[in-house]
Amino acid sequence: MRNHPIFRQTLAAVCILSFACLAVPAALRADTAPLADRVPGDALIYAGWRGVDDMGPGYAESHLKAVLERSHFRELTERVIPGLIAAGVEQEGIVEEAEAASAMVQPLLEAAWRHPVAFYFGGLAMDEQLGPMPRAAILCQAGDEAAALHEKLEQLLADVPPGGPPIDIERRAGLVVLSIGPMEHAHRAAMGLVDADADAEADADIGRLTDRAAFRRGLERTLASPVAAAHVNIEGLLELVDRLAEMRIEAAAEWDAPPPQDVQQFMMMKQVLGLDGFKHATAAMGFDGREWGTRVFIAAPAPRRGLGALFDPRPLPDELMQAIPASAISAGGAQFDLARLFHEVQRGLRQIDPQAEAQLEAAMDDIAEQLGVRPMEDVFAALGPAWACYRDPGVGGEGLGGLVVVNRLRQPERIEAAIEKLVPIANAALAEHGPPDGRLHIRSEEIDGTKVHYLALPLVSPALAVRDGNLYITAFPEMAAAAAHHVASGGMPLLRRQSFIELRQRLGVEQPGGFYYADTPRLLSRVYPTMVAGTRVLLGAADMMGVEEVPATILPPLYRLRPHIGPSAMFTWADDEGFYLRAIESVPGAGALGAADGGMAAPMLVGIMLPAVASARQAAQRVTSLNNARQIAQASLIHAQDHRGQAPPNLAVLIEEHYIMPDALFSPGMERAVPGHLEGEQLARWVDEHASYIYLGEGVNFDRIGQPFRFIIAYERPEHAPAPGEIAVAFADGHVRSLPVHEAKQMIDRQLEGQQDQNRRAPAAPR
Repeated sequence: MRNHPIFRQTLAAVCILSFACLAVPAALRADTAPLADRVPGDALIYAGWRGVDDMGPGYAESHLKAVLERSHFRELTERVIPGLIAAGVEQEGIVEEAEAASAMVQPLLEAAWRHPVAFYFGGLAMDEQLGPMPRAAILCQAGDEAAALHEKLEQLLADVPPGGPPIDIERRAGLVVLSIGPMEHAHRAAMGLVDADADAEADADIGRLTDRAAFRRGLERTLASPVAAAHVNIEGLLELVDRLAEMRIEAAAEWDAPPPQDVQQFMMMKQVLGLDGFKHATAAMGFDGREWGTRVFIAAPAPRRGLGALFDPRPLPDELMQAIPASAISAGGAQFDLARLFHEVQRGLRQIDPQAEAQLEAAMDDIAEQLGVRPMEDVFAALGPAWACYRDPGVGGEGLGGLVVVNRLRQPERIEAAIEKLVPIANAALAEHGPPDGRLHIRSEEIDGTKVHYLALPLVSPALAVRDGNLYITAFPEMAAAAAHHVASGGMPLLRRQSFIELRQRLGVEQPGGFYYADTPRLLSRVYPTMVAGTRVLLGAADMMGVEEVPATILPPLYRLRPHIGPSAMFTWADDEGFYLRAIESVPGAGALGAADGGMAAPMLVGIMLPAVASARQAAQRVTSLNNARQIAQASLIHAQDHRGQAPPNLAVLIEEHYIMPDALFSPGMERAVPGHLEGEQLARWVDEHASYIYLGEGVNFDRIGQPFRFIIAYERPEHAPAPGEIAVAFADGHVRSLPVHEAKQMIDRQLEGQQDQNRRAPAAPR
């Protein structure tokens, strides 16, 4: 255990902490939530990530895998991006610094990316000298790479001076844990770092996260076998904040000072917003059949107040859904009751400060007297609690400028009357305080049977209209009239669109309280050029900066991509237990295409690209492994030229005589260093035991090899090879090949059997 200043600790560990926190959402059973069974039960925040090395059983049949197989993301991650970084670093003249930083941080990020990782925050621990200290940890199930990861973490933190909260790095079997703050025996036992102490009461009090009823209830309402998972104990976090607030109030009282203003403001907002009605939140992301699914559950038992009261559990009214055309390329709906919001604010103010409530009521009375419109009765209460928005080719076009917002009114006549009163008042105000020429004003015109009110501006003219019980808000008056005409003419609604019906049935949502729908295949056709252009930025830059073997494309042709991209949907609803969300899309990020067209193409690109990083990393490691074998072969040839054709007796000689760097003796991922104090026979024995490559050149004279292109001078240990079933093999003419283990074994056996020098030690072929 070591002590370190908290700022520099956090800075040193941020690369792993941030990566772990990016892994959001949760699972159906506790045993499927990544590393949840290793997280202490007092966790206030848990986030787990499965790792790209194993994306779960659903990946094999998923659309994501099919898209990746038709793409060239491997080349992007293996050559283009590393090449661009190397070229940029070289131009900046910081090669050595960048290489040192990369050598330290990259293995940590790779481990967190590839293997199961969990982030744990267990609140604060009190220390008499240091005060409140965070209790947090990052757990990584690194398997065979655990020892190397542990060593890298030790190196990363070795130079940080002492003086702050304790930080520790522990390893047991394949699990590596980096912890910040004091960890009691019960915490370490929950993580599996030590055996539980049956006599310690703390063990029974803390337990594991999977033992907590709230956690299990949340998991039951989300997705099975997630790729990523998260759980937040909202109730516990609020209690923690309350304790901190009490400490600050007590500290102020000791100095006869008033309570801190920010503490008072927080306590006030907590009551007004009804935050204490929220208990916990759980979410899940992973494969749902061939698609990518997301599910969220927020426990907020009824009756609710504040923020919770704004989300009405009633379904969206059919009249509102009828206003959305079936041909819409994207659409959404939600509950948001302005009248109820106003009442909740009033109620909160009444509890906190009756005088503030009176001031609010007085301000509303002043507005009513000046405008002749009562904001609460004539506007807030007249608006309906349900809103929708959509883009439709036949109403406003497919661009963002064609967005239509619809509200199903409670009292249409009150809204119409309020608009008629407010338009003249607004025009008078514009004439007095607007541009000097006095020509800016609101116009009211009847367009195709709909009375539209709009602000007469060039380029964009915000407009609104009331017809058939709906309020329409658009960027242009023509679109408000078109939206109203769709309903008046009995146009086919989204409710009857087959793909919308199928997605709602697929997710098991009968009557949603909110939704989002995107015709992703059509949107893909719109944004595909933007996505291609985005990849060309990287590819073109790589070509211009001299990066070798840059692929011509990254994305597959559109006709290859389209069969694997279907409509996307998200539905929300509420019941007496809380709030729910279920979403489905073909590949991660596809649903976001409907949010802002080309500007949201990046999430889909990132979602498609994530698993490709794993295969790209393995491919890059194979290249490094082959390069190491090539260095051994070439170093042996150079040694032979300096010694009358005689090959070096062992690999240690190549190190001692500076023919090769020690790192070349180890496969990628085998983080070992040659001890500096060893030399001669001791060094030879150490290298023979620990190196990743078996040397076959002892006693060999290169000048006497009849077919050097067939003579194996060195080969990789199968257990060290980055690609299962393949090893790097170096030949006496200097070339290298990646061969299946069984094929390499046959070649080595034949070579050893045919050698004449029986006195030379002959290592066994790989098994």
